[in-house]
Amino acid sequence: MKLFEESDLDSLRRKTLIYATLRAWGGQGLFEALAGGQLRTAEDLGVSERGLDVTGQVIQELGLVRRDGNRWELTPVGADLWARGVLDLVSAQDFFGTLAKIDQVLRTGDPARKTTIGVLESDPEHTRSFLEMLHRRSETSVAATADILRPLLCPSARILDAGGGHGRYGEVLRLRFGSRVTLLDCDVAVDLAQERYGSEQSYIVGDFMDCELGGPYDAVLLSNIVHGLGPEELARLLGRLVACLVPGGLLVLKDMFVGGGCDPEIAAAFGVQMLLATQSGRTYSVDQITELVTAQGFAPPTCHPVPTCGFSLLVSAGPGA
Repeated sequence: MKLFEESDLDSLRRKTLIYATLRAWGGQGLFEALAGGQLRTAEDLGVSERGLDVTGQVIQELGLVRRDGNRWELTPVGADLWARGVLDLVSAQDFFGTLAKIDQVLRTGDPARKTTIGVLESDPEHTRSFLEMLHRRSETSVAATADILRPLLCPSARILDAGGGHGRYGEVLRLRFGSRVTLLDCDVAVDLAQERYGSEQSYIVGDFMDCELGGPYDAVLLSNIVHGLGPEELARLLGRLVACLVPGGLLVLKDMFVGGGCDPEIAAAFGVQMLLATQSGRTYSVDQITELVTAQGFAPPTCHPVPTCGFSLLVSAGPGA
């Protein structure tokens, strides 16, 4: 989105207020309370009459709730979104409290809070919830990724899904092409993937920055991993990956890349999220990735944009192609 008029700034401000209201309803448990299907009042919900009346107008305009006098309920759309976990939101205070520290982060470069992008080995319940959310949202992206890789992978290709999380990407490649998939991730993620796919995939528990990678593989997939790493970390990982590939094996990077043929606003905004929440993560441009992969001996990547999903695949052949 490019700003041309002062009214564009007003539009952004209004959208921010709407999003904050959604977060507040989630944080106060209102969507959950209304999910039972009963009409409820402000007193039932434990909030003020005025607060519910004013914020409810916003949520009503979004088509998520409706009211009967001073009583409220979810619409079928709202109920469906709640059931699918879309409206299970943390509070506005938690979300915008971090965002409000962007002035400080801009000055220092240090994150406002440190996370591991939703995967917390110390909190298995949180990690499971996070991975379930990613799995729920991944159907279209998984299919698009498989379509792009179809002509590039040899039959029964050996694939390392590094940081593969819920395992859905590797599983679709296995089902469609007979790929032999090894998923590498932390123990919580591997446990979840094993529960879902059993022995159909192989598994390595560990940190891809220092554990034994196995191989050799015909391809390595990094899906939504690159943005969590700084340039030095990424260069080190790429050096490890090139060593576990067969000659000419493929490096497949799926992420939001600036200049990758998709909406640059999405990629740029996600970079700010990484700035706020990680020590060194960011959104990379295609040119930056090209410099990093070629320095490790890979060929310059071919870019395959998927605009409908907001990401691109960068595919590079390793040495010996």
